[in-house]
Order: sequence, then C-alpha cells, then structure tokens
Amino acid sequence: MVKVRQSQIPEESGKAIKVKNTTQRKETVSNDDEPLNGEFFDIDDRKDDEDLDIVRTMLHIPELGFSISLFGIETIDKSFRVYESINGTGDVKPQYGIILNKDMEKSMRYPRTNIDFWYDDEKVRDKCYNKIISRLKDAGYRFMEA
Repeated sequence: MVKVRQSQIPEESGKAIKVKNTTQRKETVSNDDEPLNGEFFDIDDRKDDEDLDIVRTMLHIPELGFSISLFGIETIDKSFRVYESINGTGDVKPQYGIILNKDMEKSMRYPRTNIDFWYDDEKVRDKCYNKIISRLKDAGYRFMEA
C-alpha cells in the first residue's frame, strides 16, 4: 500500500504568473564607507604585560629553534631508535628522541604531526623533555602521574 499525499496549495493559485523584466529594484545605499577613526590605528604603548590580551599561547624552544601552538600538541612521547652510520661502516648507535603528536593523522586541529627531535645522549633528551613539561605547566597544563 502506497501513501499518497494531497497538495495543500489550492488549485487556482498554482498557475504561473509572468513577471515583467522591466521592474527596477531598489538598491539601498549604506553609510558604511565612513573613514576609520584615528584611534583605530593608534599604537598602544602599554608597559605591563598583564594588561595585554593573550591571542594564542605558543611553546617556544629556543635551543631547537622550534615553536608550536599549545593547542596543536596532543601527545609528547619519549622514544628510542637505533641509527646506522651514513659512511657504510656498519656502525650502529642509539638515539633518544622526543616526538610530538606521534602517529596522528594531520587535520585542521593538528596540522603538524610526528614532530621529532633526536639526541645522542639520554640525559640531554630527558633535560629537554623536562624543560618542555615545565613550560607547559607554567602555561596552565596539568599532568597526572599514573
């Protein structure tokens, strides 16, 4: 059984009406073209950083020459890999690393993934890792130890 719907438009109003092309439209003219106020371009010479509005908080690591938005960090992992020497002698040495956003797919939320920093010494890597964590804590992140 098929359900049939009846039109709610009356039959006499369903006829096509021809619209003349000669009708003119009224264009509204707005007064938005006023010049900007001089205060808009004034430079604010505030001395206190507390009075400034924070636009976006960034993590900056000057030793690595690296900056990233704090909202762009999802994971911070310590890592280890074995590195073969380039000269072909077969020398193998360990490397210790920090990887941000490991194994994540790139998206608008996380445009940078698998950002890695490698060190030859584990103590140097741990020092840099602790520095990153302390800067994140200063920015307001909370870490729960498990």
